[in-house]
Amino acid sequence: MNNYNKHSQPFVMVLVITVVLFIVTQFDNQFTLFGFKTKKVDLFSDIEKKENFKLTPVLDSIPTNQITENKVIPPSILGNVNIVDFKTDTSSALSHFFQALNATKNGKHKTRIAYFGDSMIEGDLISQDLRHSIQEKFGGFGVGFVPITSIVAGFRASITHSFDGWTTYNLIEKTPANHVLGISGYGFVPDTLNYLDSNNTSKGSWVNYTAVPRKHLDKFCGIKLLYGKSLGENFVEINDVIYPLKGDNSVNQLELKTEINCKSIKAEFYCKRPIDIF
Repeated sequence: MNNYNKHSQPFVMVLVITVVLFIVTQFDNQFTLFGFKTKKVDLFSDIEKKENFKLTPVLDSIPTNQITENKVIPPSILGNVNIVDFKTDTSSALSHFFQALNATKNGKHKTRIAYFGDSMIEGDLISQDLRHSIQEKFGGFGVGFVPITSIVAGFRASITHSFDGWTTYNLIEKTPANHVLGISGYGFVPDTLNYLDSNNTSKGSWVNYTAVPRKHLDKFCGIKLLYGKSLGENFVEINDVIYPLKGDNSVNQLELKTEINCKSIKAEFYCKRPIDIF
C-alpha cells in the first residue's frame, strides 16, 4: 500500500499555474480566431489601479427634465441604498423607472417593483430593506407580493406567515400539464379531497398572514388574491366572508376591501375542482 504523503501537490499545482500566468501576462496574448477575439490574460488585473468611477447623488427625487434619452441621472440615494443605471449605450434603462418614482412621490399613481433573485433575497432579506428605503423616500406601504407557501416563512421578518394543506409546484421541478406557474415561478394547489364535513366545518387548505409591528408593514390596506382558471365550484373564505373563485383567464384577481386597521388575514379554500393559486 502506497503511504506517500501528497499534501504538497495542491500547493505545487497552484504555484506552477501562477508562474505560467505570470509569464503569459508579460506578452501580448490576445489573438483572433474565426472572427472572435480572446480576452487578454492579466494576472494582476484585479489589483491594478483604474480610473475612479464617481456617482452623482440625487436626493429624494430625480428631476424629470434631466431624464432624457441621452442624459442619464446615475443613482438615486435612498438612505444607504443606491439605484444606479449601469447603461452601456446612450439610452437610459432606468429613465422610465425614475419618472415613475417621481410620479408616485407626487401622488399620481403607484409604482410596483418586481425584484427577481435567488438566495440573496430569500426570506425577503435584501428586498425588505430596499422596499423600506423606497417607501420612506417616495411613499407607499405594504409588504408586496407574498406566496401561499414558503420554505423560509419561519425566519422572514417582514410578515408572519403560516399555511397547511397545499401542493406546491415550481419551475425547477416538472409541473403537471393541467397546472401553471405564476410570475414568481411557483404555483400552489389547494386540497380538493375534503370540502366541508357534516358540520359545515372547513377541512381544506388555508393560509394565514399577520402584519408585523414595523413602519409601512403594520397593517393590510389592500389585498389582492391572484389565481388561475377556475372551472368548478371553488370558493375562498377570507376573514369569515366567502367569495367565489371564478374566471377563465390565465391569471384572475380577487380584490378585497379591508377595514382600516386590518392586521391579520386568514384564507380558507373550499375547492371541488383543481385550481392554481399564486
